[in-house]
Amino acid sequence: MTCNFFKVLVGRVTKLVKFREILEGREEEPDEGRHYHNGISPSERYARYVELVNETPGMTVPYDVNFRKDMKRFESQLSSGKFFANNNKTGERGIFVKQFGLRGWQGLNLYQRRRHSPKDCVGCSNIHDYVDVMSKKLDESQPKVSEGVALVEELFTAVKLSGFD
Repeated sequence: MTCNFFKVLVGRVTKLVKFREILEGREEEPDEGRHYHNGISPSERYARYVELVNETPGMTVPYDVNFRKDMKRFESQLSSGKFFANNNKTGERGIFVKQFGLRGWQGLNLYQRRRHSPKDCVGCSNIHDYVDVMSKKLDESQPKVSEGVALVEELFTAVKLSGFD
């Protein structure tokens, strides 16, 4: 299974117009809209990706033809509603991008990040990592696991992962 964080970081986050400001917390990560720049070179996007995963050696990939192919494929898949339940009519893409975007990645502790890898991802095959991430979003001071599990189930039913791998 391809890592969902890998998909969103490579396919979306690396092409954010205000990447630096968002990374440093001076700006909020945008939901959807015109916040992405198609003119950023593949080598610059790769440099941004490496910066995002620098503490997670298992998430690094070489800058080669495969990275560029993945980048284009993920970009296309994240832009198309057909890879999401209900053809994205009820906002499933937004849910997916938000959960596996920059803030989702930064919300993981180092142990959780190191469970993820671009291919055959253990972190994405383990639902407990998502419970941690999503319950943290609900209440910073006291995680609510039952609500986190409900969000996980909603996310996994919202996204047709089999077509987006």
